[in-house]
Amino acid sequence: SQGFGGLLNSNSRSEELMELQDRLTVAFWRMVDTQLTKRQRQVLRLCAQGYTQIEIAKKLNVNQSSITKSINGNCDYRNGKKFYGGIKRRLQKLASKDPEMQDIFKRIREILED
Repeated sequence: SQGFGGLLNSNSRSEELMELQDRLTVAFWRMVDTQLTKRQRQVLRLCAQGYTQIEIAKKLNVNQSSITKSINGNCDYRNGKKFYGGIKRRLQKLASKDPEMQDIFKRIREILED
């Protein structure tokens, strides 16, 4: 049994995790707004609103494959299957170098390992 003290500690961890999630969301959209192209921002915002790739393609008047490539990048099979571009890859790379996001991730790991 955790006892009352353990319950309080658990609640404070939950509150801190929710606060960290909010901070992470703000940091994520800051990166989106400052580091992605206008088209990448459009695609990502529509994805976040729940639109499918086909619906996004229709809204932006492009092929669905363009949306897929915008999100996942493209693969150059002639160069040993080298991937380039893509919102996912770009955001992962940016997040790995963003001090604020790394601090948030570190604190989340600490809480979850505790």
